[in-house]
Amino acid sequence: MNNEGLPGKPAKLSVSPEDDIPEALRDTPDIKNRSWLKPVLLIGGLLGLGAIALGISLFVLIPKPQPTEISSQPSTPPSPSPVATDNVLGHLPYNEAPASELQPITADGQIKLRRSA
Repeated sequence: MNNEGLPGKPAKLSVSPEDDIPEALRDTPDIKNRSWLKPVLLIGGLLGLGAIALGISLFVLIPKPQPTEISSQPSTPPSPSPVATDNVLGHLPYNEAPASELQPITADGQIKLRRSA
């Protein structure tokens, strides 16, 4: 009988245990030469810079139209400006609350509000 497969008894191997697991080898892919990338970036960059320079020069060199005055109609006096109110961005000013009406709302007492608030 062949008892090599039974547990408890080591099987006799013709290959040493060190050679049982194969060594892991990396497959290194061939690196493609990207020589076309540099000229494309160079040409694209130069075209971009040229477009920016052209845009700036056209903006500066194109004359702006001058507004023409029409003097055939008599000039009307400007309408009076509305009376300025004491509001800032639509917020009306309020009188400062007297210190006797203020109550501290924080533990250190730095922030105070009226009791009614």
